[in-house]
Amino acid sequence: MQPEKFDEKSIPLVVNKVLEPDKSYNTVNCEVVCAVDYYPGNPTDSSPEEKTKPAVASNIASLDPGEFQYKQISSSGKKASVYKTALLAYELMTVDDRGCEVDEGNEGYKRVIPTTLILPKWATDKMGDVWSDLKALAVKQFPYRFQKQSQFSGLSHDPLLDEKGLHFNY
Repeated sequence: MQPEKFDEKSIPLVVNKVLEPDKSYNTVNCEVVCAVDYYPGNPTDSSPEEKTKPAVASNIASLDPGEFQYKQISSSGKKASVYKTALLAYELMTVDDRGCEVDEGNEGYKRVIPTTLILPKWATDKMGDVWSDLKALAVKQFPYRFQKQSQFSGLSHDPLLDEKGLHFNY
């Protein structure tokens, strides 16, 4: 049969929120395959952006759970949360890079990168080497070299955010 969109779920960035397979479907004649950020089966009613897997840094892409069966959404949904947390951190730290909306003048007070970016500790614990890569990127990207001066300015993680999600300020 022709692929079509089955459901869309928000990816929770908090530790205790788990996605559940909560919609029924004809398991004899249908297969429901999930993916983060794009539709693997290219449904006819999806936009061109949704049909194309996003290009991200290879270290961040390694966290992408890829395509998975709908019945595996609980375990794969947590992997998607870790992936999206890392992806958001990467995007916030590289927003001023060339090729973005403004390609010059992103220095000093004109920078768009936040001065503080704190991730939930549960997510960073599951990132493995990607967390080290993000910390190395923060040393280069954060204004005023905050990363060297304080673990609470620049990029850090905090168990208090495990129930709240990502925190950043400018």
